[in-house]
Amino acid sequence: MVDRGVEDARDFALYTLKVYQDLLKAVSDKDDLETFQTILRQFQRQYSELTAEQPEAELIFLRRRLETAADSDAKSVTVRIAAFERRVEAIRALTLAREQITFVLSARLLDLYLNDKQSEVRGKLFRSIAALLPSTIDRLGVVLGSISAVPGIGSWGWEWWTCRLMVRRASLIPTASRTACFVCVPCNSSAT
Repeated sequence: MVDRGVEDARDFALYTLKVYQDLLKAVSDKDDLETFQTILRQFQRQYSELTAEQPEAELIFLRRRLETAADSDAKSVTVRIAAFERRVEAIRALTLAREQITFVLSARLLDLYLNDKQSEVRGKLFRSIAALLPSTIDRLGVVLGSISAVPGIGSWGWEWWTCRLMVRRASLIPTASRTACFVCVPCNSSAT
């Protein structure tokens, strides 16, 4: 029987990230920059101490140990490997969820700002969260692809947001393996 501890912790952590997302959206809807930045700092810190590097280093060690382990030790090493693999996957899921939330909130705030360029607050809201976007194009592509590929994307609630997206043009943008079916590209009302 598989220990559900890591999966339960991951599910709880994902739920808390969704709560942060909903708070950030609600506060940004009210153009409350100070509260938005306070919540954003906490969102950025939430689970930031988790890193996949340490468990992956341990996995390398355990896999090498398994190669040289006696039969009596092999089973316990295999169990430890499975536990670390679940932990690494949970950490990756949390990291990706944080990046997805950041990406979609950035797109929404950029859309709102571009449709009301006179609003200094909306520009500051956008710049606050855009600073947290992935720093490499490769990672940004991974996040974008993951948003496009999520079958149960409704669980994050994005379909209820009033962000106009250029979905027709998005279908022309190729990704590594296929054409993207969903891209958060803000557009102004004349382009839709």
